[in-house]
Amino acid sequence: MDEWIQKYGPLVGIYCGEVPCVLLSDLDAIKECLVKRSHEFRDRVPLLINAEPLKSSLLGIKGEEWKMVRSVLNPTFSNAKMRMISRIIDDCTNTTVQIVDQRIASSAGDVDISAMAQGLTMDTIAKSVLGWKCEYQRNPEDPFLTSLRETMIGADNPITDVTMALPAVRWFLAPILPHTHYGKMFICVTESVREVIKARRLLEDENREKESRAVDMLQLMLDARHKSNAKNDNSCSDRLSMTDQHVVSNCFIALGGGFETTSLTLALLLDELARNPEEQQKLYAELSSALPGDVTPEVLFDKLQDLKRLEMVINEGLRKYPPLVFFTARMCYPDTELAGKIIPGGTRVIVPTWNIHRNPDLWPNPDRFNPERFSEGWEKEKHPASYVPFGMGPRECIGKKFALLELKMAIFKLVRRYEFSLSPQSASALKFEVPLISINPVKNIVLHVKRRCT
Repeated sequence: MDEWIQKYGPLVGIYCGEVPCVLLSDLDAIKECLVKRSHEFRDRVPLLINAEPLKSSLLGIKGEEWKMVRSVLNPTFSNAKMRMISRIIDDCTNTTVQIVDQRIASSAGDVDISAMAQGLTMDTIAKSVLGWKCEYQRNPEDPFLTSLRETMIGADNPITDVTMALPAVRWFLAPILPHTHYGKMFICVTESVREVIKARRLLEDENREKESRAVDMLQLMLDARHKSNAKNDNSCSDRLSMTDQHVVSNCFIALGGGFETTSLTLALLLDELARNPEEQQKLYAELSSALPGDVTPEVLFDKLQDLKRLEMVINEGLRKYPPLVFFTARMCYPDTELAGKIIPGGTRVIVPTWNIHRNPDLWPNPDRFNPERFSEGWEKEKHPASYVPFGMGPRECIGKKFALLELKMAIFKLVRRYEFSLSPQSASALKFEVPLISINPVKNIVLHVKRRCT
């Protein structure tokens, strides 16, 4: 793709199967598309498979329906709500620390960081989204979480391959999907979500005290849905209302999206710190002096906002390894002028995040892990479209705050307690594959982990 951009410029026309697409790397045009003219480029590209649970999620709905659901869900991810959720994340990271201590003792210090990160994020997501009382880190064979993991990792399969090449086929594959192995995993996950919703409704019917209600994303979604729909009822409005299917579908997206991308980013960040011990030491110096001993999750949440080096490290990790490389894309309707060219209606406008983040004109020596790129004031020096790991504009990833909080809390706990270095299994440079829209290391990341002296 770099060759195409270098040869043909910042706007390259290609075909994905039979669908016309444009690779857009002109930063001003990206900002225009995603922010200034987002009302013209409001919809994401069609789903590869037009079926539930994706169909009614923020990824699948369009127009006014998307606007309504997004506005209802936005408060779920406010700073105040994230502060409430921080207790769940803190509990899960404490479990990770206990497990890493055990593995250090039994494996001469070598730890499968990829597996560790997956266990942590699966636990965190399941508990934060559904209040699911699972211990995936201690019980990796849990049926529900195994189905979820297979569903997300299994996104690269013959069905999606066919729909990529022949998008029209997706309408015919939707009825077949429930009968496939992939579809059955979808059903397993969504039915589990429905059961939790049913249980929550029973609690509400029994008039439980407010203090006894769960504090997780599902409950926050249900509360937001109830308030929004009640407001519509009282005003006799014809506005769209949020349904149970919207809740189920967006819980599914939160479970899946939060698992794969965050676990990958955490593993890659720890790998980079192991490869760059001087950066790890700078980060440790900040973290070790930030707070005395153990503190409550709420105190830690407040303090995390002030840790500049930690933020720089995470930003640089997301620059070097944006987890979703082809995810930021919009539909062009109708014929539209962009970057001095006429884009035909029906064209998919794709922002090649990986290529932008690795562009040496924007980020000198892009393969080097250098958190100093994000030192204070970087936003004023850089074009806003030069760094888009979560997208940009009204459709920026709704879970951005949650993902960053999980990364910050995990790295805070892990780097304060352990020193990470390369093991013989990880000494060579990482190799990646891109099954569909995300990057994945070909092999699991294994690092040597040593308990720091206190």
